[in-house]
Amino acid sequence: MAGLITVEERDGVHLIGFNDPEHLNAFSMPLLEELHSVLQKTAAEGATRYIFFGHGRSFSSGAHMPDYLETLNNIAANNAGRFHESERKIIDMVRILRRPSTFSIAAVHGWAVGMGMEIAVACDFIVGTPETKFWLPETAVGWNAGMALTTRLQRAVGAGWARRLMLLGDKVTGEEAERIGLVARLAPSEGVIDAALELMGTITGQSPLAVRYEKLLIDMLANLSEEQAMEMEIITGYWLGHTHDVREAAQAFVDKRPPAFKGC
Repeated sequence: MAGLITVEERDGVHLIGFNDPEHLNAFSMPLLEELHSVLQKTAAEGATRYIFFGHGRSFSSGAHMPDYLETLNNIAANNAGRFHESERKIIDMVRILRRPSTFSIAAVHGWAVGMGMEIAVACDFIVGTPETKFWLPETAVGWNAGMALTTRLQRAVGAGWARRLMLLGDKVTGEEAERIGLVARLAPSEGVIDAALELMGTITGQSPLAVRYEKLLIDMLANLSEEQAMEMEIITGYWLGHTHDVREAAQAFVDKRPPAFKGC
C-alpha cells in the first residue's frame, strides 16, 4: 500500500509525490513526518536531484486544518513541543534543498496553497501549468509564512509582488506567475513532470562545480553589499579557473563538440 509520500527514481532524479489526493495533499503531521523521513534518508544516501509533485487534482492545498487546530490548541495550553518539532523538521528539509550540490524543482498543477506554495518556492525552480493557482492565505487565518518564504519570495518576484501575495492574499495563475518570475516553465497538466525532468536535465548538463557555486553565490550574495558580492564573484571565478571543467568547456567550444564535464 502506498504511503502519504511516494518515491520514484529516474536517472538519478528522485520524484517525490504528495499522496493524499482525498485531502488535496494537505500537509498533515503524518505527511510532513513521512516527507521529512524520505528527504533525510535519500539525502544521506547521496541524492542531489529532486522533483516534487502532487498526486490527484492539485499539488497541495496547504495546512491540514484539523492538525493545524490541534497545534494551535497545544500552543494555547503551553504545550508547544509538537509545534517546535514540526517546525524543526521543516527547517531540516529546507536546509537539504538549499545545499549548493542539491537541485530541486516543484512540478505544480492545480492549487499550491500556503505550505504547498512555501515548499514550491523553497525549490530552485517551479514548473507550472497555465491554470495552476498560487495562494498564500496565512494572514487571513492569523498565521505567518514559513520555510524562509519571506526572503525567497522577495528575491524571486520583488518586494511589491511579495507584499501582494503575502499581505493581501492575491491569487495568481501559472501564466501570471511566469510573468512575474515565480514560475520558470509552463507545461500542460499532463506534461508538468516531464517538463520538470527536462529542466533538471538542463541543470545536469552544466558543469557540476559551476552550477553548485553559482547557486551558492545566488543564495549568499543577496545578503551582501554590491562591493562584497563582486569580490566574492572574483574569488569564486579564480577558483573555478583552476578546474578541469572550465578548460574542457573552452576546448570543446574550439573543437566544436559537446564538453565532457568531470565535476573537478
